Amino acid sequence: MIVDIHTHFWDFSDIASSAIANAENAGGVKVRFNITSDMHLEETKATGKSVVFGLRGKGINIPNDMVKAQVDIAPDRLIFFTSVN
Repeated sequence: MIVDIHTHFWDFSDIASSAIANAENAGGVKVRFNITSDMHLEETKATGKSVVFGLRGKGINIPNDMVKAQVDIAPDRLIFFTSVN
């Protein structure tokens, strides 16, 4: 069984433009920050289990309740981890 221990799901509006710019500057590449529910479900389909994290930090606020709702779509293979800042 494949277990992905670190995935994220969020809405682009939850990420400040400054956080996107910082990520792109640090990595030197364009960052894809819009990860829809359908995209996340499709990209985690190959795993037996995937842990899904919220994310809170400077310029980023991915609500835990939104991540929990995503996990509830496929509870047989998605595992919810809360985020605390």
